[in-house]
Amino acid sequence: MVWRVVGIDPGVRRTGYAFVEADDKDGLRLKQWGVLKQVSRDAQVLGMFWRALQSFGPTHFAVEKPYFHRNPGTLLQLSEVVGMVRASAYLLSAEFVLLLPREIYSWCLGRGSTRADLRRWVANTFGGAHASLGDVPVDVLDAVAVGCALVFSLRHEWAFNRSVAGKRVM
Repeated sequence: MVWRVVGIDPGVRRTGYAFVEADDKDGLRLKQWGVLKQVSRDAQVLGMFWRALQSFGPTHFAVEKPYFHRNPGTLLQLSEVVGMVRASAYLLSAEFVLLLPREIYSWCLGRGSTRADLRRWVANTFGGAHASLGDVPVDVLDAVAVGCALVFSLRHEWAFNRSVAGKRVM
């Protein structure tokens, strides 16, 4: 089983993304990452991002669920980003999943973890192949964590379903 997950950390000014590929064993590979800035969400940048998505061939899109802001305009802008991601998932026949921040930290690090813990975890997990990850914006780190959290959840579900399928129900 192979999963290709696009992790998204939606933002008003910047949206972080990460392409994570994993298998049912221990394989976890970070294929690509970056930030889409609000001012750069023009046709050319979105076209390049769309071609990268098509080339990656995602099976899932994982998005950190936006939380309510006091400013309704901010929530509206975040909803636009999430809507674009949902439409991309639909067009690419991929599953779309919203994850709460506590679910993301729980799957990747455990409760009570901090942003510094997240940076260390990403650097330790992918640092050998991606030494430049220590300098990436927090939006990218969050997107990596979102994608990995869904992978861990999918692995858990897959292993459970395999174990249940092998047992007879009396």
